[in-house]
Amino acid sequence: MFSDTAMLALIAIVVLGLATTGSGLVLMMRDLRARTAATPDHGTGLPDAALSRIELGMMQQAEAMSQSLAAIGADVMALKADVEWLTGERMIETAINLARTGQSPAEVAANTGLSEDAARTIALFRHN
Repeated sequence: MFSDTAMLALIAIVVLGLATTGSGLVLMMRDLRARTAATPDHGTGLPDAALSRIELGMMQQAEAMSQSLAAIGADVMALKADVEWLTGERMIETAINLARTGQSPAEVAANTGLSEDAARTIALFRHN
């Protein structure tokens, strides 16, 4: 599986890509509006209805991307919680195994990153 750093980097790349695409759409809409406002015939040779449909489509696409980005953010948070949970589970399993081999709570804490109090508690229940 991915390390926490790799997962966060992957998330950052996905979010940055979506943000860049969304920004590009917004800039295209602004450019289209500026060009149509500057020239009475809109400079495109397209009727107003066609330009309106294009603008509406771009706005809908930007909204869909925004919703997708929000959904990706929620998925990322769920993945982060899962990774943290799995990491915590592995840490506790490792601590239990170390305690069963007779290591002191201080050694268990140093090897797993748990607090000494948590390692002491695990050492008390190591036989179970």
